[in-house]
Amino acid sequence: MIANTFTDFSSLPDSARRLFVQATEHSVFLAPVWFELLAEKVFSKANAQVICAMQGEQCLAAVPVIPASQGWVRQLSGLSNYYASYFSPVIADTGDTGEALAVIAKAIREAKPGWDILDFQPMPHDDPIFGAWQKALRQAGFSVQDYYCFGNWFLRLDGHTFKEYYDGLSSRLKNTIKRRRKKLEKQAQLSLRIFSGTDELEEAIAHYQQIYAASWKQDEPYPAFVPGLIRMGARQGWLRLGMAYVDGQPAAAQIWLIHAGIANIYKLAYDEKFAEFSVGSILSLLLFEQAIDQDKVWEVDYLTGDDNYKKDWMSHRRERWGLMAFNTHRPMGLLAMMRHTVPRRIKQLLGRADNTGSTATNSL
Repeated sequence: MIANTFTDFSSLPDSARRLFVQATEHSVFLAPVWFELLAEKVFSKANAQVICAMQGEQCLAAVPVIPASQGWVRQLSGLSNYYASYFSPVIADTGDTGEALAVIAKAIREAKPGWDILDFQPMPHDDPIFGAWQKALRQAGFSVQDYYCFGNWFLRLDGHTFKEYYDGLSSRLKNTIKRRRKKLEKQAQLSLRIFSGTDELEEAIAHYQQIYAASWKQDEPYPAFVPGLIRMGARQGWLRLGMAYVDGQPAAAQIWLIHAGIANIYKLAYDEKFAEFSVGSILSLLLFEQAIDQDKVWEVDYLTGDDNYKKDWMSHRRERWGLMAFNTHRPMGLLAMMRHTVPRRIKQLLGRADNTGSTATNSL
């Protein structure tokens, strides 16, 4: 088994591309089209690579990476950033997971002139691949630290219909939405729509951008990314772009991506002048109904963050973590490792001291 590096997704062998397509059953953030979009719109195709463990013509594991060096520090990261809510190596179902990942980790370790830091996130902490990749990096000679990224709220439907899901929501949430919708419809005309294909898509994108500009959210650092995502989602059949209009004026928008029985709630925004009417929540109900009763999803994923409002809509929580690996045989790698781990260790020791002190005081 050997490691081969490919400079972009278009040059991948068929067996490697199939791995990513299969991995899309777990997350749209592992799809080849996702990585291609991210590489083009965010990283400007700047040296994005895919490192594959190959056995003959068969790809047994693959890791997309991007150089992320700063100054004197040479850093290699997973092909991911704040636009992604999920990242992972992809593997074949052959039973050689550990060996295949070890081959890739060793290739990264032996690359010239060498990497000081590796960073892979956000990864599913409860997935065996997380532990396998961590072990492979350690076996290759890196000093590895895991770290918390964010909480991820999601809904398991267990075959429930939208009505059953809706009936289970809190009375507070349901009454608030009903009351505010009634107030809105007394004053103006409300219309709701879901765009899923390419028809009228450019107008919908313009409306989304108008809403986003009038919302509380900061400007997108890469303005071409979200329109590109919407177009890609429409081409793939994943897109559910919900729009709320008040007297014909764009008022709220939500981008959902639906694939393999999972509805991913990717972006939410509303014009702040309509905040008192909860137009975002009104629109959410329409998209939940579409996802549950029409698209027949088994899971709805709120993706990134522990925002309080997500608890009202979701049923479960899990965590996304990262892996940072340091090449302590290189001076900058050793320094980076010390900067990262020493404060963490001091904090742990101080925490233990505080706990010991508390226990002693309570025992008097």
